[in-house]
Amino acid sequence: MYGGDGTDTAVYLNNQSVYSFARLSDGGVQINGYDVLYDVEYIRFADTTVTVDSLV
Repeated sequence: MYGGDGTDTAVYLNNQSVYSFARLSDGGVQINGYDVLYDVEYIRFADTTVTVDSLV
């Protein structure tokens, strides 16, 4: 997912604890080994909303 300009939020249906996160060498953030986020500032989970930078 490419967020682009402005403030962007990716939405996931489950609680944050269900997911794993990794910072990629190209700056993206990989979630559960599949989804990759670029230029996204926030992630909304069922139980909380966090900044992407706080995850990795």
